Amino acid sequence: MGENKRKLDEQLDRLQEELPKAAAKPVRKLRRPDWKWVRIPAGIALLIAGLVSATPALNTRFAAGLALLAVDVSFLRKPTGRLLEWGLDRWEGLRERFRDFAFFPSPREAGRGCPNEVRAGEGPSPGSPPPAVRHPLPQAGEGTERAKARHP
Repeated sequence: MGENKRKLDEQLDRLQEELPKAAAKPVRKLRRPDWKWVRIPAGIALLIAGLVSATPALNTRFAAGLALLAVDVSFLRKPTGRLLEWGLDRWEGLRERFRDFAFFPSPREAGRGCPNEVRAGEGPSPGSPPPAVRHPLPQAGEGTERAKARHP
């Protein structure tokens, strides 16, 4: 196996670890050698869709198509492996920067529970709302005593 193929496989393995299980399963299937007949047309279609797309958020299709084609096309392996490495390093940097927020958990830490989760015997974490927050406006049935007291 060539050096570029090995590096690309390492980065794709890292990507699969970062993805949720539901997204990692199709990636694992598409990486199998016998799925080449699906991988190449899907990669070309994703590249075209990424080029035509005007929405930057949906332009991840271009990167996904490039990654699919790089598995089979040797001259795309080195730049794609570097691009994946760069993107995954930036992702880990962002996760490290915002590690205290519940919406940014690491897949390795996901099984350990939410960092803001209250465990048995512990109080709420700092910054979390109090357990019973009273609504500022009276709810149905509340405050009728005060209204009756003002208007006899």
